[in-house]
Amino acid sequence: MIQKGGALMNVKSMMNCSFQDAMKAWNEGFQDYTVDLTMNVERFIKMMSTKRLSPEYSVLAYDEGKPVGIILNSIQPLQGIQSAYNGGTAVHPDYRNLGVGQRLIEASLSVYEKEKVAKASLEAISTNNPAIQLYKNNGYIIKDHLDTIELDKATFKQERDLTLKLVAHEDCKKDISQYFQGMPWQNSVDFIDERELYQFSLGRQAAGYALLSRNRDRLTLFHLQAVRKDKSVYERMLRALVHQFKEYRVVAFNTPQSYEVNEVYHKHASQKLVEQVWMERS
Repeated sequence: MIQKGGALMNVKSMMNCSFQDAMKAWNEGFQDYTVDLTMNVERFIKMMSTKRLSPEYSVLAYDEGKPVGIILNSIQPLQGIQSAYNGGTAVHPDYRNLGVGQRLIEASLSVYEKEKVAKASLEAISTNNPAIQLYKNNGYIIKDHLDTIELDKATFKQERDLTLKLVAHEDCKKDISQYFQGMPWQNSVDFIDERELYQFSLGRQAAGYALLSRNRDRLTLFHLQAVRKDKSVYERMLRALVHQFKEYRVVAFNTPQSYEVNEVYHKHASQKLVEQVWMERS
């Protein structure tokens, strides 16, 4: 138990909490966050479904019946490894620096241990130093930094040789599996709502693949992978993509800075929207 002004706090499984309490803890905990993560009921349900966040593995902190913190978790087998994902740690501003976040992390790690999780991951805004330190104190290490960049379509020339076509993921799953391993959780093909997979071709030869989704006027690019690692190929793939979807804003989402394509994104950036750290614990 943690005390604040004489009140006792405890941590419960989300299975034993109301949905309203979970939403209240989430929205109030993220009310002053760098990125707006507050949600209505529809968006909250959709987020949990898309990222496969489960009440069974998630936890809430209470102060005398008032929800003051939450961690939403998912546990799934990925590439044969039992894996966990912290989809968000939120603590009410009035209850920070009181050990609430630590208790939530400890409760989550206890769930991970029970479920025999071999690898856990999360993402945090790169300037959120208190949260990053909290995760480090609990065994997480920074694997990479992740950039979300909106591309300036005016900087691309027209591509004349590369073509792209929509392909069914299940039809080419075996052929492309090597290109979609080791991605951040939110970029994994299984956790993207209304995903589309495109194959780039030069003649009869596959040149690369793009994993994306489209919503209104925005195209979110989750992964761009050339068959042959070459910056010039990435340039040409982006040219073809921008030409094909000229009516959309193109946003490259959550790309690891260590990936070669990230340099190409920066070259054509109109603005960098956010930078996160990608952390893992094993």
